[in-house]
Amino acid sequence: MDWYLYMHEVLHSRLYPFIERLHSNGDFYWLVEDNAGSHLKAARYDKEKSEATGIHRVEKWPPNSPGFNMVEPAWWYLKKKIPRRRFRGAKSCKEVAEAVGRAMVDEWERMPQKLINRYCDNFHPTLRRMVDHGGSNNYKPV
Repeated sequence: MDWYLYMHEVLHSRLYPFIERLHSNGDFYWLVEDNAGSHLKAARYDKEKSEATGIHRVEKWPPNSPGFNMVEPAWWYLKKKIPRRRFRGAKSCKEVAEAVGRAMVDEWERMPQKLINRYCDNFHPTLRRMVDHGGSNNYKPV
């Protein structure tokens, strides 16, 4: 996804309206994005809008930090499960893509809650280790 789609389809269409509904209590929120080019460019073009919405961006996030993104372990889980599926009988690339999409949703819904909880529980210890390493991610995540 390029910066323009990210800014309009994610930030403007989904995130900002959600935060504006929450913002009625006067709180502000931190937006943590990785250093993907689309995130960085959208942040530059959209700084005033995000600040007006009550969002503060974490600007110095270490690159390549899957330990801080709770969806990364879930992607790893899905990438392990999906190849075990067989997509026989598909007559076109479109049919294969649709079957893979259905399989991903199915595996996502089957993901054990205990596993999801473990991913989430690891966030704070991993964050503490990053702080202990001076903001660097040159350690093995918890």
